[in-house]
Amino acid sequence: MDEKTSILIVDDDPNLRDTLSDILEEKGYRVVAAPNGPAAIQEVKGQQFNIALIDIVMPGVNGVETLREIKAAAPQMTTVVITGQSAVEGLVSEALEAGADGVLHKPLD
Repeated sequence: MDEKTSILIVDDDPNLRDTLSDILEEKGYRVVAAPNGPAAIQEVKGQQFNIALIDIVMPGVNGVETLREIKAAAPQMTTVVITGQSAVEGLVSEALEAGADGVLHKPLD
């Protein structure tokens, strides 16, 4: 039996989490959504994911720190940061240096 690709969405915006979850689930993916970095880390420690989509700017633990902790717990996981910033600088550059596999820019199509 084929196992579904599993995606972890980490974003403090509930509307974006819900919309992305709905779209990806309709495409046949297994989706878990976390509202912040600490919740995402708990999810990664409890189950396996193929991909993590991580908002770069979140209150508390930001996306770069979340990315680093996810990579430490699951180095094989593909990680993509989501940003509303137009240029790849600051936190986005840090995320790429920390091992992010890609960047998605908001608004998402």
